[in-house]
Amino acid sequence: MLDKTYRPAEVEAKFYAIWEASGAFAADPGSAASPYTVMMPPPNVTGSLHMGHALTFTLQANRAQVQSLMASVRANEIAYEGVQQEALVGARTVLDVLNAEQVLFSSRVGLVQAQHNELVAEFSVASDVGRLTAIDMNLPVQPYDFDRHYRGVRNKWIGFGTSD
Repeated sequence: MLDKTYRPAEVEAKFYAIWEASGAFAADPGSAASPYTVMMPPPNVTGSLHMGHALTFTLQANRAQVQSLMASVRANEIAYEGVQQEALVGARTVLDVLNAEQVLFSSRVGLVQAQHNELVAEFSVASDVGRLTAIDMNLPVQPYDFDRHYRGVRNKWIGFGTSD
């Protein structure tokens, strides 16, 4: 008889090593197999997206873009160095060097923009889950005291009233 409670650690532990050894979690860009996409579930019954969607679609996409652009910058640095070396021996012109420098500069600008977008996405998620507060971020400021403010205004009507 099946237990009423599913315990993934007990059930999946024996399969996880097999999955990992078979390469089930790794993509092979050189594979001849047809590519596919694993879709996130649709929005909930209220029609709004939840935090899982935000994390998956925004934050993970930004992180992947940063990794991709870091590789692009590295490749453009190598290409720029190569063009410079070729220019020293007379195989490239000054215009070739300037073009390679512009491509490198543009890729660095794209990387900085992607890093910015990643940070904005991280702070958006922190805000959405209520963790973008002075206390949670360990900021050296006096936190707002909601109870003190409430006690100060609870008997006032539109700014008028007696103080306690």
